[in-house]
Amino acid sequence: MSSLFSFLKSDYPELFAVCEIAEKLIYIDPSSTLSKARLFSEKTSTLICEFEKCATPIDKDYFFKDINRK
Repeated sequence: MSSLFSFLKSDYPELFAVCEIAEKLIYIDPSSTLSKARLFSEKTSTLICEFEKCATPIDKDYFFKDINRK
């Protein structure tokens, strides 16, 4: 079966791998497909931020500081 995302394979193999898994699971496990779609969007956002040289979208330490205060 040919992937709808094969155009990503040469330039973005990691994104392609996530999309390929999501496609394979769509009728078997839809919730996993949603999880892979989220992962795809997160990785795409990171790539865009790197390309545009913008600040990181989330400061991971912020969440841990908030949890430790409780």
